[in-house]
Amino acid sequence: IVTLRDSSIKKYNGTTSIPSKSEEIGLNSAIAVSYGSQLKITNSKIESTVEYVNGIYASGQKTKVSLIDSEIKNYAVHNNGAVVATSATLELEHTDIITKYPHSPAILVKSKYGNATLNNSMLETNGSSSPLFKSSGTLTIENSTGTANGSRFAVLTGGKLTIKNTTLISAGASNDDEELASGFLIRGKEPTDIVLKDSSLNINSKLPYYKTAILFNILDSTTTLSLTKT
Repeated sequence: IVTLRDSSIKKYNGTTSIPSKSEEIGLNSAIAVSYGSQLKITNSKIESTVEYVNGIYASGQKTKVSLIDSEIKNYAVHNNGAVVATSATLELEHTDIITKYPHSPAILVKSKYGNATLNNSMLETNGSSSPLFKSSGTLTIENSTGTANGSRFAVLTGGKLTIKNTTLISAGASNDDEELASGFLIRGKEPTDIVLKDSSLNINSKLPYYKTAILFNILDSTTTLSLTKT
C-alpha cells in the first residue's frame, strides 16, 4: 500500500521500443500499479509530455488506485490519462484529467473486468480520436463534467456505462474516424448496457460535425439503453 500526498510526478522523457505495449501492459507509464497493490494519491499532480505513455496504469486482481483532489495532464499523442486493465479498480474524487493531443482518451477501461468510478471530477480531451472514455468494462460517472473538443463522448465495446447528474459536451467525431459522426460509438460482440440519469449530453454546434452527427451509433452490437430525465 502506497500513499502519495502533495506530490508532483513528471515524465518528460523516455521512449518505448514497442509502442503498443504501453497500452497493453503499461510499459513506460508515469505510474504503474499491479499485482494486488493499492495506491492512494491526494492533492497531487501527474504530468507527461512523452508519446505512448499513460498517466496511470492499473492492472491485476485486487489492484486499486484512488485519486482525490488531484490532476493528470498529458501533452503528447497516444497519451492516455488513466488505464484500467485486468480486474483493477480506479476511483476519482474531485480530480481532473486533461489530454491535449490525438489518440489520447482521458479514461480507458480496457478489460471487461476493469472498474472505474468518477465522482465530482472533470475530464477534457482536445485531440482527434480522443474520446472522454473508451471502455469494455464497468464505468460509473456521477456529479461530473466532460468535454471532448475534438472527438466523441465515448467508444464502448461492451460492459456497463452509468452516467448520473453529469454534463458532457463533445465534437461528435474526428477527422480520422472511419465511422459515422456520433456522440457514442458502440461496437463489438460483447453486450453493452448504458444508463443515463439526470444528465445532459450535448454535441457542440460550433464544431464541424454538428449537422450530421447522431448521438448513438450502434454497430452490430447488443445494447440496452436507459435514459431518465436526460
